[in-house]
Amino acid sequence: MNTGRRSARAALHLVGAALVTFWLFAGARPADPWTWIGVLAVLAWLGGALLRGAHRASAALAAVALAAASVAVIPTGGVTFTPVVVALLLLWADDTLPAWAAITASVAAPPLMAIGAIGQVPGIPTLLAFGGGIVIASLAGASRRQTRRFLRQEAILRQQQQEAAEQAARAALARDLHDVLAHTLGGLVIQLDATEALIERGDTDAALTRSRSARRLAGEGLDEARRAVAALRSGAGRDERVRPGEVMDAVGELLRTHRSLGGSATFETDGTPWETSDAQAAAVVRAAQEALSNARRHAPGHPVDVSILWSTDRVLLTVANDVADAGGTPSGGFGLRGMHERVAALPHGGRVDISQDGSRFQVRLEVRR
Repeated sequence: MNTGRRSARAALHLVGAALVTFWLFAGARPADPWTWIGVLAVLAWLGGALLRGAHRASAALAAVALAAASVAVIPTGGVTFTPVVVALLLLWADDTLPAWAAITASVAAPPLMAIGAIGQVPGIPTLLAFGGGIVIASLAGASRRQTRRFLRQEAILRQQQQEAAEQAARAALARDLHDVLAHTLGGLVIQLDATEALIERGDTDAALTRSRSARRLAGEGLDEARRAVAALRSGAGRDERVRPGEVMDAVGELLRTHRSLGGSATFETDGTPWETSDAQAAAVVRAAQEALSNARRHAPGHPVDVSILWSTDRVLLTVANDVADAGGTPSGGFGLRGMHERVAALPHGGRVDISQDGSRFQVRLEVRR
């Protein structure tokens, strides 16, 4: 479509230049020097119009067209006033050219016309018509300049928005993969340690059971990572709705995995689950996953208390556990940062509170409906 517009614009310039050239030679003798000055203006006009991509060359040729056409306007009976108008439009519309340069061109055109009119006495109406034409051409060019500048800024904004969206997508994938890997690999370490201990004791049946559990955990983690990547690549998932109860089932599955890895946990619920968006569900489930992973890593052997409270306008997840000492408290890291980022990205927002009261570490995540 842009190519078609450029072709149509070039054809219009060629037709206009041909008509001006015809009237130059039709209204004066070929030997008249003003005719050839007009031809120079026409050629510079065409060069400036057709070299729009080369801004410096286009501006230089437009300036030549303006100077030559302005000087020849009166001697040619106004035939070269068309190149004057076109040159002004080209100079004003070029938003890469300083505004003062376009203003200088508009101001310089009348004195150049006066130079060409030496020895002649054009009528007042003629002078007013030419002056008005210069003003109108300058205003039209200035309007075009503003439009192009707006379109350029709009294109920059679109590019920035696209880059921001790509950055957000990368951050979302990083959060999901971090949570999946922290949950899966942390669980695998526990299972493999237990398997090694069982083998050393000679309990091969129990070791085999642990080994199969580790393999199942690895397979689940791989499937979950693939789903996260597939959802990101397809752009799907963030606007989908999650049925009531699916969040509870997902958290329940995380607790079963936690118990299978040797941990102990309680799970309390209150209220009636309501339909959430995929992003809201992910915020709750991933927060529970990260909190359980942190509990296994920083407070092994300590029970974990998980609760989910559903109210009419929000859902509140609380995960709390005792820690052996303050040094074992997870005070940062990508997982906890990911909780804040997920909640901050939700349309209706929410809140994340991570605190420790004595030996009691607690994660509270609130998602607003």
